[in-house]
Amino acid sequence: MELSVDVREAIRIEELEEERYQPILPYVFFERGSDGIPDRYEVRSSAASLSTRLTPVQFHHRLLSVVADRLRQYPTAEITLVGTSASDDPDTTVALRRARSVASALTEGFGIAAKRLKVRSRRLPVNVSVASGAEEPLANEENRRVEIVTSIPDVLAPYRIVDTVGSMTPPSVAVRARSSDGVPIDRWSLRVNEGRVDSSSRPLTDAVVFTPDGAAARELINGGKIRLSLSGDHKGARVSDTLDLSIKTIRLIDKRRERRNDSIIERYELVVFPFRKAELTDEHRRVLEFVRSRIGKGARVRVEGCTDIIGSAEENSRISLERARAVAAELPGRVSVTGRGEPSAGQSQRLPEERMLERVVRITAVVPIE
Repeated sequence: MELSVDVREAIRIEELEEERYQPILPYVFFERGSDGIPDRYEVRSSAASLSTRLTPVQFHHRLLSVVADRLRQYPTAEITLVGTSASDDPDTTVALRRARSVASALTEGFGIAAKRLKVRSRRLPVNVSVASGAEEPLANEENRRVEIVTSIPDVLAPYRIVDTVGSMTPPSVAVRARSSDGVPIDRWSLRVNEGRVDSSSRPLTDAVVFTPDGAAARELINGGKIRLSLSGDHKGARVSDTLDLSIKTIRLIDKRRERRNDSIIERYELVVFPFRKAELTDEHRRVLEFVRSRIGKGARVRVEGCTDIIGSAEENSRISLERARAVAAELPGRVSVTGRGEPSAGQSQRLPEERMLERVVRITAVVPIE
């Protein structure tokens, strides 16, 4: 077996500064009939920092820590905790107990004064999730929650994370494997610098495309090269091949020292859209006002609308595009717009927060440094 790629020149990887603005989903979700905060949520203060590598869902599970930190930043702010229940909760009084559980976590686990917290309940959320048939349990999961409402909007403003990432040119590498007799290998696995990228038990008849994200591209800089290793079965025997690709690196510190042209990548995920909605809310407009002030008129901007899995694929495609267009209309300059629709089949949508955190519009702006 022999590996080949479609790259004719050395791959270039450039370090860039990235600012991400992570949306705060102000809900704590509960199990059916329960008022206990699920174990996946952090309910006590810890020394662990909010790592730049946290996924949006992992970040959400630190919600109470983030809210407590913001309350310390804004000492006059108060919050109201509104407990809700779903149509399948056996006891409607559980909604108030849920709100009290979150209040106890903030006071006992994070030291927030009880006088800054108000506790309320209602039968269903204002922005209720509604589904039928096999999807009805998913909607019920989303309605079993405690909503955090604040007197000062900045308490729930998107969270700023600064990181250094890599941008690869070309952005993708297509890897092909060819056997001497033309029979494709199966049960194959592709690794890049010892990390597994893709695998399948099916015959490898097409190219495997490797497209690193910003964090993965930066790791390639640290390795100094790209080593592709592919192994698989061919007529009952195990075969493998390795191919090294050279890379040209452009480091951030060198660009700043030599005052070369540079850019900052800014990524924003607007606060979560209401269920099945594409209209901008007041929260969206506050964030968009901030985005406009940051990116100016010279940035290259890409806007991507997203949805979760509830509903038909066709409807989700339409909603995601409507969300993207609504946001793009508020931004200056030339903006590319796409509607992604539902997440990929391999992306988990099991938890209610996993679904809600896909009801966003993602803005990527490459902003030149003057």
